[in-house]
Amino acid sequence: MTQPQRTMSVYPYTDVVDFVERTTYVIWNDRQPDLVHEWYLPETVIWTDGGDIVGEDAVTADTWERRRGFSDYYGVIDDTIWTGDDESGYRTSMRWIAHGTHDGESRIGAPTGRRVANSSISHCVIRGDQYVEEWAGGNSLRFLEQLGLDTEAAAKRLTSTSAPRGEEAREATRRLGVTVPAIPEVVDGPGRVVADLLHGLYNDRDLSWADRVYAPGAPYSFSTSRVGFGAAGARAEVQRWLDLLPDLSLEIEELYWNLDGEDGGRVAVRYQIQGHAHDETGKERPISLMGFHHIHVRGEKVVAEWAEYNELALLAQMGR
Repeated sequence: MTQPQRTMSVYPYTDVVDFVERTTYVIWNDRQPDLVHEWYLPETVIWTDGGDIVGEDAVTADTWERRRGFSDYYGVIDDTIWTGDDESGYRTSMRWIAHGTHDGESRIGAPTGRRVANSSISHCVIRGDQYVEEWAGGNSLRFLEQLGLDTEAAAKRLTSTSAPRGEEAREATRRLGVTVPAIPEVVDGPGRVVADLLHGLYNDRDLSWADRVYAPGAPYSFSTSRVGFGAAGARAEVQRWLDLLPDLSLEIEELYWNLDGEDGGRVAVRYQIQGHAHDETGKERPISLMGFHHIHVRGEKVVAEWAEYNELALLAQMGR
């Protein structure tokens, strides 16, 4: 993949990374959710495994709801990976972590006074200076656990995402005026390392990929829930999925990367896991869940990885 050039030349931003990070900080950290209307549209959809948020009004209301519950909510962006250009539009993947104190009344209940750390990865599609589509990954289960709230009751309230898949998703994005591909025509370098790794681990069920590709001691962080290191940490995470979903299949839906020097890069990937699990009564249930990763590659080795998926949505699909 040719390294893209970021400009946003006709807008008052240095580049697309500046746009994404500055607008996020203004809305959340400067406590101005009403400015969502500046950058989101009535047809903008945020797809999540806990239900979709459609339109600028709904996005604004959802942001205010979080601010009411956590008056000191403050996020720090760790990285933004991107692809595209002014003509074809942009795709970005932003990883951040926010902290706050549950000190206000909101839809999640009365204030508990507890502190939370909430990590997430958001994939956005941008046309001009507008967010036209977004996929958001974060672990709602861990968020509620930190507050000591009833996670099973919360799982029952979730609705599944209606996000389009495959060609339907590509056509929907093109109708929004964005043609930058979700996966480049040529997948090479760091992108090829990640694509081959995910396919080998999950679809081929060959855990020796972890031994070959993960550098010794490479940190693997899932949400704010757990951390593993090196091949052993990667194998443990993959085995959890294979134990839960014996017929698991993984399909990459978005993949792009930014180069760092001659032999390294930062890769953003979004995929869909599907399969069948048995609930506590033995009933077989279909599972479909999105996964979001930032993966750092040096040469042919993974040296760091961050992952997000919604375990609360997984509980809901398990009927728990």
